[in-house]
Amino acid sequence: MTDPRYRPRDLSAEPLSFGRASLVAWRLADSPQSKALLIAAQLQHEYAIRIRAGIERTGSGLKAYASEAGMSYDRAGKMLRGEIVMRLEDIATADVILGGVSELARAAGRSDAAVISNGGGVGGNASGN
Repeated sequence: MTDPRYRPRDLSAEPLSFGRASLVAWRLADSPQSKALLIAAQLQHEYAIRIRAGIERTGSGLKAYASEAGMSYDRAGKMLRGEIVMRLEDIATADVILGGVSELARAAGRSDAAVISNGGGVGGNASGN
């Protein structure tokens, strides 16, 4: 695995709280690029909290979740700790397995995002109607 451009947890003033505590202090951004990375880190932090809560809700544990998600236990842990960047695919997979992780799944009022794809989008068909 190659080194990412940044580690999301490094943008937190409290790296050990990344993906765990609901309230975390963040470092200041001093450019448009650093502000974008800060926002991405904050989003990943929120998704990590939701994924951890979903894993706890199911009572399955991180190892079982990682296996079902098709990733190594090591990668899952690093992703939730903010040591590596979470991908959109990781969020979608969490929606399918755990339900209610992404805003898309929450907006649809579904516990499982898999049903969203069957209708072509939230509240409509593939043509957007």
